[in-house]
Amino acid sequence: MCQEDKIEEKAKEKEAVKPKVELNKYALFEEFCSFLDTKDDSDPHAMLNPVLLGYWCNLFRSLVQTHPQDLFIYVYEH
Repeated sequence: MCQEDKIEEKAKEKEAVKPKVELNKYALFEEFCSFLDTKDDSDPHAMLNPVLLGYWCNLFRSLVQTHPQDLFIYVYEH
């Protein structure tokens, strides 16, 4: 076998090992928004931490300023 054949064979092995997973384009943003979810059965009076919520708001404001089109497309679709 020549070196090129070995390289191609290794590439095919790597492709075969990769799991076929559909990536959600908005997975990270959905995780970010899940911070606001206060539905917790163990504590019906669960509240958000005001300090952490302030950081969340600043990050959200930054997202709106830097990626408004992507953000509003997500909101419109979901």
